[in-house]
Formats: sequence, structure tokens, C-alpha cells
Amino acid sequence: MALTETESSNANATRLESASLVCFVHIPKTAGTTFRRILSDPYDGAEIFPNDEEILNNRKGYPAFKVYDALTPSRRAALRLVAGHYRFAELQPRFPYAQFVTFLRDPIDRTLSEVLHLKRHVERFASSTEEEIVATLARGGGRFGLNAMSRYLALIYPFIRKPLSRQDVAVSAMRTIRDMAAIGIAERFDDSIALMTRTMGWHFGKSKKLTVTPQKLTKARRTELEAIIRPYLGIDQMVYDFACQEFARRLKQADTLPATPMNAAGFLKSEEDSTADDGNRWRKKLLLPRVASLPFGRPGQRSTATLKETGQRAPAEEEASGSRNTGIAVLNPEAMRPGEAAVYCVLGLPRGGTTMTAKLLQEAGVFMGVNMPVTAEDPDFAKLLKEETPDTRKFRDLVAKRHATYTKWGFKAPYRNHWSLLSSVENIRFVVVFRDMLSIANRNKISVDANLLASLRSNIFLQKTIVDFIGSCKRPALLFSYEKALLSPIDISKSLLDFVETPCSDEAMSALLAVIQPDEPKYVAAQDPKQHSTIIHVDVARRDRVAGWARRANGAPVSLAVELSGTIVGSVCADRPRQDLEKTFGGGGQYGFDLAIDTSQAPSSGAELVIRNTSDGSILYRKTLD
Repeated sequence: MALTETESSNANATRLESASLVCFVHIPKTAGTTFRRILSDPYDGAEIFPNDEEILNNRKGYPAFKVYDALTPSRRAALRLVAGHYRFAELQPRFPYAQFVTFLRDPIDRTLSEVLHLKRHVERFASSTEEEIVATLARGGGRFGLNAMSRYLALIYPFIRKPLSRQDVAVSAMRTIRDMAAIGIAERFDDSIALMTRTMGWHFGKSKKLTVTPQKLTKARRTELEAIIRPYLGIDQMVYDFACQEFARRLKQADTLPATPMNAAGFLKSEEDSTADDGNRWRKKLLLPRVASLPFGRPGQRSTATLKETGQRAPAEEEASGSRNTGIAVLNPEAMRPGEAAVYCVLGLPRGGTTMTAKLLQEAGVFMGVNMPVTAEDPDFAKLLKEETPDTRKFRDLVAKRHATYTKWGFKAPYRNHWSLLSSVENIRFVVVFRDMLSIANRNKISVDANLLASLRSNIFLQKTIVDFIGSCKRPALLFSYEKALLSPIDISKSLLDFVETPCSDEAMSALLAVIQPDEPKYVAAQDPKQHSTIIHVDVARRDRVAGWARRANGAPVSLAVELSGTIVGSVCADRPRQDLEKTFGGGGQYGFDLAIDTSQAPSSGAELVIRNTSDGSILYRKTLD
């Protein structure tokens, strides 16, 4: 990143010539209007979205993003600043390489300011009391509602209708704050500007008056309203407290950076603040690409100088030219037979994103199996493909059964070297996920105590076999990067829906986007050997019934699959309450199971009863019945 001078109404300001846009997430009533004016001073109208004209045309309010979507490619490529009441979840997928910045404010003060603003300026609230407005906001009836800071910063897509827990929203918002290039605290406005000046190299020129809505509340009235509001603001309070800690951490780190001259208002000194010689010296300092040494901010931020040296383009230019790398490719599309029944097979390295991929296919309308464990691996296919030499007849019978029942179905087959068996399936399509190999090796080390270097070597070999197979089988294949999917989830969601021939509706996108997340808690817990070790006690083991109890070390319910002579005859979750277990384990003793078996499926004699843990396929109990 480098700074250059620009001609603008503020002669002392400098502009940010960045490899990507600056995106300001303007949370209402956080001193954002003042900061936006300061931030936008050095730019021309064509470089800002929305600019003054677009705001004026929208009745002096920020326009919806459909206005941005209608911009010409040349205008998009020219943008250097996006600033408005846009949530991080709206901005991040469109501008994944942007420098993100925001301001936060004490939740009580911010909410009181919003309540008074609504009463003064929104007709529907003109005759309402402050208490009535708070009640409306608590029900989500206001434009912004309560806990607005958390909802603006959390990576929650606008059309996701699935309710999320308070903790999910707070954690997501805190992650956003941690990864932002710059954050400000309204109560420490001058310090915030000074910190951005010192760490980001931004020169904001002359100070502007901090504009906040006057509250005009008596002390007693404020105390009354605060008592009503405070119980609703738990999420925002957590996020604000975290932001203050992060701000203090960055302020402390900034002390280790080379000093940058500031005037009394906390802004970079300009030529007017010093002698001619000093001005030249300060100007040389301002031209340094200072963000390269920044100890915080979003990963992947690249300087203009670096891009020019390597011949790369800025993301906005890539979007305009159609050359943006989405990390997605489709091989052999001519082999697709649209409208016909199709099978989708997930390939990839173990712990390389195949679970997320299988869940995406399931949400996209592809049947991926029943009684699946947290790893989303169909037990029927997993049992066959885990064998060194799978039973070809059983495999083909299972495929024929699925073909007769479903028009779109699939299964997960990570690292299985049964390539001839897979390629023999009629109208099969492959979905192949690629993930950073060090991350995979590290996950193997954490989950199964694998040797890191040995795991890396094994991954390289397995990856090569997958690539060789995909290159030789001449079947349709969707290839995508796991890391790119996390960075730009909308891209992979649209591509996957297109590949499986499912209409790209808001509901479908909502379902897929809810799946795309790193370190999904249930999956991580399932990979911890200390957490998922299971004990089982069988009280009854007959052809027509099995009963007993099973418990994981962490107390989580255990899903069980029951087999007779290799045939799955039922499944059950060990979650029935038992008084005898309550005394031993507590928690209501909810670890019992009792399953009635259809005897028509059982052999007449000599049957082998097997009970498996469906989360990993391990055998918990085995007995030969008389």
C-alpha cells in the first residue's frame, strides 16, 4: 500500500491508493457520519459508492446494493471507497480483498441515540414514548433493531432465515473485528484517528467536528431508559467490550511502529504544520508503504506496488475484466447429460473439506444417505469402500437401489482408491475439494496424533492419485478450493447449484451459505479422540430386540446402527432416560436405548449381531446369536 497526494477540497489530505477498496461498515449512531466525511474527502465522486448524488437520489439515505449491482464495469473498477449502512455480510462476498474499517460505540449510548433519532425523524414513532420504541426495536420492528453493532459485523447473510444463537452472532462479530484492517471507538474518536494515522498511513487532513445526536435527557430519565434497555444489549455489550480490548491491543502495538508526526488534533502533520524542510521530510514518510509491516488486519491484503511488480490486477479490475480467480473449475462439462438422473461423488483428502462438501450437496437437493454421522459419510457406501477389495456385486446392487429411488443422489468417497468401481457408475459426476495440505496434516496431528511430515507426504501422494483419476476418467467434475469457498461462499454456492441443476433461489442459497464455515463445532468435537470414546452395555441381545445403554466420554448422545449378519436392520439413538444411570452419570441418565428388530430381515439361525457407532463406524458390540 502506498500513499500519494491528490487534489481535493482538502489540500492537506492524502488518499489511499490500495490494491483493493476501503470498505467502511457504518453502524448507525457510532459517529460514522463524521468519519465518513473525513475518509471520503480525498476522493472524487466517481471513486466513492455511494457518492453524494446517489445518496441525494435516494432521499438522502444510503441506497440499496441493487444500485451498486447496476454500476458499469468501468465505474466499479474505479471505486476506491465503499461506505454506508451496509452489513459486513453484504460487503465481504463482493469485496473479499478490501480493507475493512468500522467504528463502535457504547451500546447504551448508541441505542439511546437511535431511539431519540427515530422519535424525531421517523413518522411512525413521532407519537410513541421512548419505552414503546424500545419495545418495538426489541421485537425487531425497527429498521435496525437492538444489538445493531453485532448484527452489522457478524458474517450472517441477509437472506438466511435460520435463527442463530446469541453466541454465534457475538463470536462472528468478534472475529470480524479481529480481522478488520482498522477499528475505531466513538468515545475515543481522536485516539482512533491517531491510531489509523499511525498504523495505516492515512492522512485525514484537518480535523472535523465530531457530530453526534444530542440526547437531551435528564439524568433521571436516562437512568430509567437505561434500566429498560440494558437487559436487551447483552450481545452488543460483549462485542463492544471485545472491541475496546482489541483497540487497546492495537494502540499498544502501534507504539512499536516508527513515530509519525501529529498535530494537536491527532492528525498527521501537513506542510502547513511545519517548516518547508520538515514538510518534505514528513512527505517522504507518508509515501512509505507502511501497511506491509502492520501487525494486524485481514490476511491477503496486498499493496499496489506488489501488484504492479508481479503484473497482478486489483480485485475490482479483475471483476471488471472477468479475470477474477474464484478457485472454481469445471472439467469435461460436455459429458454432462442435463435433465437425466445423476450421481454425485465427493472426492478429496481426509479432513480436507469433504464433510462440508457432502453437506452442501445435501442442502442443494442431492440425497447423500441416511443415518449419517457428523462426517456426512453414508454408512452403506462407507462400509463397502473401506474394504481393501470391495464386493463389486454389493456395490452395484446398492447403486441400482439408489438409482431406482432417487434422481439425484450421491456419496462421499474420500481417498478411496477404487477408481474403476467409481467410474463404472452410470452418469456419475465428481465434486472434488482441494485444501491447504499443511492444514490437513495439522488436523491429522490434532485428531489422531499423526506425524506431521509423514502426513504431508501421504497427502501429496493421495492428491496426485485423485488428480490423475479426474484427468483420465473424462467424467464431469467440479473442482474448488476450500479456502476460496470460505472467502467467497457465494461463488461456490452458485457454482454448485448450477452443477447439480438446482435453481438458484434465495432459499437454496440460504441453506448452502449456512453450511460454509471453518471449524464447525460438531465436526471438531467429533475429531477429538478424548471426547468421543464410547462405552456400551447391552442388557438384551435377541433377533427381535436389542436394549441397553451407551455413553460418550463427553456425555453427548450416541447414535447406533444395528446389523444382523452384515445387514443393517435398524438404528437408534441412545438418549432414553434411565434412573439407574442418573445416579452414576447424572444428566437425567439419558443414555438408554431399546430397538425392536424386524425379524423378517434376520437369518433363521447363526446370525451375528453387531452394534456400531454411526459417527465413525467403529464396532461397539458383537455377538453370535443362537
